[in-house]
Amino acid sequence: MKGHRPKRPARSLQQALLNARRAGWGDWIRGPADEHAVAAGCYFDLAAAERVRGFFRDLLVHSKGKFAGRPFELLDWQYGQVLGPLFGWRRADGSRRFRTAYVEIPKKNGKSTLASGVSLYMLAGDGEAGAEVYACATDRDQAGIVYGEAANMVEASPDLLSELKVLRATLRIIYPETNSWFEALAADAASSEGKNAHAVICDELHAWQGRAFFESLLYSGAAREQPLFFVITTAGDDLTSVCYEEHERAQRILKGDELADECFAYIAAAGPGDDWKQPATWAKANPSLGVTLKADEFEERVREAVGSPTKENAFKRYRLGLWIGASEAWLSMDAWQACGQAFDEAELHGLPAWPGIDLSRTRDLSAVVWVVPCEGLYYLVPRLYIPADLVAKKEREDKVPYRSWIQAGLLRTTPGDVIDYAVIRRDVQLDAERFSFQEGRYDPHNAEHLCNQQLRLEDGLEFVSMAQSMQNMGPAATAFEAFLKQRRIRHGGHKVLEWMAGGCVVYEDSNGNIRPVKRRSRSRIDGIIASLMGLSAALANEAAGGSFYDEHEVELI
Repeated sequence: MKGHRPKRPARSLQQALLNARRAGWGDWIRGPADEHAVAAGCYFDLAAAERVRGFFRDLLVHSKGKFAGRPFELLDWQYGQVLGPLFGWRRADGSRRFRTAYVEIPKKNGKSTLASGVSLYMLAGDGEAGAEVYACATDRDQAGIVYGEAANMVEASPDLLSELKVLRATLRIIYPETNSWFEALAADAASSEGKNAHAVICDELHAWQGRAFFESLLYSGAAREQPLFFVITTAGDDLTSVCYEEHERAQRILKGDELADECFAYIAAAGPGDDWKQPATWAKANPSLGVTLKADEFEERVREAVGSPTKENAFKRYRLGLWIGASEAWLSMDAWQACGQAFDEAELHGLPAWPGIDLSRTRDLSAVVWVVPCEGLYYLVPRLYIPADLVAKKEREDKVPYRSWIQAGLLRTTPGDVIDYAVIRRDVQLDAERFSFQEGRYDPHNAEHLCNQQLRLEDGLEFVSMAQSMQNMGPAATAFEAFLKQRRIRHGGHKVLEWMAGGCVVYEDSNGNIRPVKRRSRSRIDGIIASLMGLSAALANEAAGGSFYDEHEVELI
């Protein structure tokens, strides 16, 4: 039975939901975002959803693997969780509700094949005259994956082949009857200018660099009545990428923290606390397990990964859909994000605090991080700096949103094109008054004059030099990693600090001692190094029996 539009606006959400159940589409209302859409006049058209399923089943044929030559019968998750909602939901005027879609799922679950089918539907099944459909990726070869499977489907379907023309040399498929085409497009921002897209398929967004190509495509359908911007990707390893920004927004939408009626989101992934070695976790993240994926292959990959952090991280990312800060990342991003509870810095003022200072060369980032132990937890309060005149240049070089971070108050600027240490000195003085200042530590490289001569000798703030050796950094790094896993670190979800955490790898000596180093040349880990130095000072105080809580009664809740 086809869903219908109410003749007049529902008097309340409750009434709208009741109308939906009576019309037979109440089961498609699955959370706050859908409820918000219903209250705004959206409805679910069962016939429209079934039309898409029929297009796949009746016209598309698999061309690879064990399903080659068989009709494309959508799996339960493909229809029930993605295509049904995506094409069934309608606005009050009858057009599609969703203009953008973000689908994130581990490898080998058939996402590229699904995207190929969506491309063909938008080309030939959506009733759009002059449709322009683009499969976009970082390079021509990657863009050709979605295109190539679509071309195979057309050539395997007599009905489609009689209507469509496949031009493999130019990576195009033409639909002459409606003057429409489907084309593969590589990541060149200039090549996307002037497009009037009915549909854009962004394949493996996690591999895209920068925002220019993405944003030029995002707005390419502005003149269309119901365009579709369809992102399909696996989890990535760059927590500053456009893909991670879209991932986080999708998470907010799925949780109901952001109500965007036009944005669809589906993420299949393990949870932060799930045991990555258990079959139940594999099934949770891989809806095609048992169909396109085999459990015994997972078992083999797990056996290989046990005892190998690099293989474990790769398994979690590619097979479980978990964002890992680096393929060989030191810190677990699951554990990091689990320590991101917001806190009010003002409530920490007056408590003992140990600062760590890592100053850059004159034209790079610098960091001061205050470590504040409180009730068994270690709070990180960062002050991060960049020269104001270099923000745009550094943003291009490092490919991170420095300007957005500055506007959000997460990153501070100093005047000119070099770090002004006088600004950092002033801020340390102010924070020393807010907190109960304890002994600070600093990397002598670049910081000797500020920390020893000025802060210590002139301002009376005790700072101790801490060279970045294995002997000095190893204990703090080991403790930091352990506290993170124990959920005893609190960083407040600080995005710049998270980026820096994702850029850390560790050098390990023959005795198992570790020392953090940068993952790549454009990584910045100053805030993490400063955190370790502050933590080292705090732990040294505790080891000496100087804990604040030995002398003050604290009620634990």
